[in-house]
Amino acid sequence: MAEFENYVTRKYLKKVFGVSERTIVRWLANDCPCIRIGRNGTGDPRFRISDVENWIEIKAEVAKR
Repeated sequence: MAEFENYVTRKYLKKVFGVSERTIVRWLANDCPCIRIGRNGTGDPRFRISDVENWIEIKAEVAKR
């Protein structure tokens, strides 16, 4: 059985990865995996750390090609 992983806020994600708000906005514009909390799925994004780590790894591999 898989462990439950919490979704985190943009603020927490910035701390974990040591990046700026502008970087998070750029990640979101480039389809960083998240869910949106709020009406019609347009609210504040929430992230799973493991999903973001995997997304970054994939982006890095593509950039090497």
